[in-house]
Amino acid sequence: MEALLNAIQNYVLLSLKERELIKELFSEISVSKNTHLLEAGNICKYFYFIKKGLFRHYIDEQTIHFSCENSFMCDLTSFSTQTPSVKSFEALEDSVLFRISYNDLNEFRNKVKFGERFNRLVVEDAFNKTVLYIYALQKQTPAKRYETFLEQFRILSQRIPQYYIASYIGVTPQSLSRIRRRMIS
Repeated sequence: MEALLNAIQNYVLLSLKERELIKELFSEISVSKNTHLLEAGNICKYFYFIKKGLFRHYIDEQTIHFSCENSFMCDLTSFSTQTPSVKSFEALEDSVLFRISYNDLNEFRNKVKFGERFNRLVVEDAFNKTVLYIYALQKQTPAKRYETFLEQFRILSQRIPQYYIASYIGVTPQSLSRIRRRMIS
């Protein structure tokens, strides 16, 4: 729980009373490798914080993001509108998360002094990452996209199967192998 509290405090300050409220509102869950926390067509019912583990976000098998320890994870569009998601979240490792429901997050926003600010900053971070990813797909070469991937996820690159990395940068696994060989030589 301390990791979650610290992550929230990276955005906003919390009083002791607010820290206790957060401990009440978030619950801890464990999921096994290959478990889907969210499947396309279902409503995203929870906002997650990853304590341990690694997740792939994808749409129609196209990997669009990875989330790991000490990061928040949510399909913000589905969650905020309570409508079906177009995304899926798959655990690439056995994982432990904290989660909060839509109604409890509303309580958090109302009772935590800077709850609305926290919400806005998390949404801004997600928006900025999405824009940068779309830009990379549109304007960067596959080799540059792989370099960008390594800059963002270097620590994770050994934990993510190569075919998911290839999917993320928009190439076939064979093309990724060629890109990697060229970078080494």
